[in-house]
Amino acid sequence: MDRGHISSRMSIRGIGRLLAVSRASLASVFLLAVWLDPPGTAYAADLGYIMVILYAAWSALLVFVAMRSWWHEYRFAPLVQGIDILAFAAAAFLTEAADGNFHSPFLAFAAFLLITASLRWGMRTVGLTAITLTMLYGAVGTGASILGLAHSVHQLLHRETYLIALSIMLVWLGAGPKTPRMLPLPDPGGIPGKRKMELISSALTFTCDTLHAQKAAIALLHEEELWTEVFHREHGQIRVERLPFDDQAGHADDPDTAVLFDTRKGRRITSTPDDRLGILREHYFIELSNTFAANEGISANFSFNGAQGELLIWTMDAPCVDDLPVARSLAREIGAALEHEETAALAQSIAVANVRNAVARDLHDSVAQFMAGTIFRLEALRGWCRRGEDPDEEIVAIKSALRTEQRHLRAMIDRLRNATDGDRDADVIAELQSVLDEIGQHWQISTDLISAHVALDVPIGLAYDLRQLVREAVANAVRHGECRHIELVLKREPDQTLRIRIRDDGKGFPEAPTAPRSIDERIRALGGRLNVANTNPGVELHIEVPIRKAS
Repeated sequence: MDRGHISSRMSIRGIGRLLAVSRASLASVFLLAVWLDPPGTAYAADLGYIMVILYAAWSALLVFVAMRSWWHEYRFAPLVQGIDILAFAAAAFLTEAADGNFHSPFLAFAAFLLITASLRWGMRTVGLTAITLTMLYGAVGTGASILGLAHSVHQLLHRETYLIALSIMLVWLGAGPKTPRMLPLPDPGGIPGKRKMELISSALTFTCDTLHAQKAAIALLHEEELWTEVFHREHGQIRVERLPFDDQAGHADDPDTAVLFDTRKGRRITSTPDDRLGILREHYFIELSNTFAANEGISANFSFNGAQGELLIWTMDAPCVDDLPVARSLAREIGAALEHEETAALAQSIAVANVRNAVARDLHDSVAQFMAGTIFRLEALRGWCRRGEDPDEEIVAIKSALRTEQRHLRAMIDRLRNATDGDRDADVIAELQSVLDEIGQHWQISTDLISAHVALDVPIGLAYDLRQLVREAVANAVRHGECRHIELVLKREPDQTLRIRIRDDGKGFPEAPTAPRSIDERIRALGGRLNVANTNPGVELHIEVPIRKAS
């Protein structure tokens, strides 16, 4: 840790430190018990006293080591476990009176060793420890019995039975399903997709509080970018930096890893997704610790939406290997939160793009085409005036058409403001007949609507789209094909498909027909299909759209 920022006070946070303190407490209590109630006829009583005193001193030394160095505490753990097993076997005999029972720390030592194995290495090591304790105790007891130095065979078997029962119980209790360590991040509030900074700030604060750290940083690297985005928390303040991308930066093969490191001494312990600890000798992701001169701390990798990230925590209060699964869980949650945030932002961008396209289509199919028709009628009106004809009737008609278009435009604005059409249905026959009458008068052409249905209800949104679609189709036929007549045939199929055929008597396409962009986009948005064909004369549009009833 950075000694300039962290006091030298000791902390028992972490399993290793807790076990060290528990071992020392157990040894001290047993030494006190033997001193208060000495086994007067114990075998090699003086040697037993010496052994208990030495073991208590050894336990005190281990507490000091565990508090001062997570590295040595981790590296010496297997050796310490072996010494504990030997001390168990010796203490069980050297401090037990021949005519007494249970002066030795038999059950307490056995339980402590099995619990240590469970917390540190898992059930496999618990089983191996149990087998070793049982066999070693049996071997030492048998040898002592042969030499006439130990308890009766009955007492030895009694002790072995206790040991086996205790081992089975602890193995069984620890063999149940393991619940993954999860640390859900607090919700920063706000609108998903627009709260990246708030989310990262909340995650850094939560990380520092959880792991008793003063400083933390999150680095985000997108492969397509030439820089790394770094969010840094120090003394409650969040700063954002962009650092140049380093091609020499290391990368972890598995993003779901965490590393406890001390760069000054070249020490690194890693925790993998299956909670296995090991010594790490290669680089890991971005060496963010060099950027902030973090000599000691934890680095955890994560990924989100194809990008990589690193969570760095340093200036910690007594870091230990037990912090690694916690840091890995935090990094995983940060990656998931960032992925959800980017997904929400992308969904919003797509929604905005869809709205823009829809508005553009509506403006093109309504206002733009109406203005083109109005220009067409004004040109005709100017011809009337030049010929001396009375323009009043046409002026009144154009004025009425403008008012009608104004109502349509206000209705479109209302649809955008309300964002929904509700659950209402509309009679598509009446809607299409109305729009054919309007545009027929506006473009001064004749129109026909042919359908076997007197009325046909469809969702109001579909009716609106079909109105706009027909307006665009008629405008194209008049402007580009110079048609004088439009025929629209509508039919509903048993599979709830609506078939529409729009035919004009214009010039048609000079070459192969192409689908009008606005009409094609609208039909695709409705989940339908469009086919365009020259009919000589004219053009014919074949449209199929599904009828989706509002539910």
